[in-house]
Amino acid sequence: MKQSNAVRDRLDPTAASDGVSLESLRWEAIGPKTRALIEEAVGVIGVVAAADPVDIDVEALNALSPEMIEKRVKEIEKTLSRRLSRMRSDPRFIALGERLEALKRRAEEGLLSSIDFLKALLVQARETTEQERAYGIEPIDEVELRKGALTELFLESRSPQTPDIIRRLVDRIDEVVRAITGDFSGWQETHSGKKRVEKAVLDILLSFQLHGDGELREKVHAYIRSNY
Repeated sequence: MKQSNAVRDRLDPTAASDGVSLESLRWEAIGPKTRALIEEAVGVIGVVAAADPVDIDVEALNALSPEMIEKRVKEIEKTLSRRLSRMRSDPRFIALGERLEALKRRAEEGLLSSIDFLKALLVQARETTEQERAYGIEPIDEVELRKGALTELFLESRSPQTPDIIRRLVDRIDEVVRAITGDFSGWQETHSGKKRVEKAVLDILLSFQLHGDGELREKVHAYIRSNY
């Protein structure tokens, strides 16, 4: 599909000479409605009205780089999986869960292109939001979900630290890791990415005198690798 002049002009690489990355320009170029739809799906912004139609600018999505498409696919897939896993025994959501697994299998088998997988995930994310709102189910707060899981790891380790100190420790880990990984798509698959995150977490554990528990460190690293 040919890009319109408007989209092509917004993606002109010469615009990056002012210090704005081409990737940032690509993100801006998809337009506010499609951008909001993607951000909603990964929990970046609040849920918009469920009555709004799924409005996907196909041409603009096709203008995204493969790296950005892959990043958004991973984010939305992970968020959807978490949202549906908490309702896996609820018959009202079983069909949505099964559909997500079918989509993931088709993508893994090469039957869906990355862009088609992204489009399908966006549609399913909106439908899941509509179901949650229809049945009065509170949306997941992704940040609090991750922090809660990290807190459980420290509590299970029988750490000598008080709950208040653990809360501050978890807040610090979450803040630092999100700052490192926010724009680092696929960091888990690179040596430098893993080392950077592991060093940051070790420094935090050291400051809280919890660096000596190797088993706890590995559990924290494993959780971060899977959820950030």
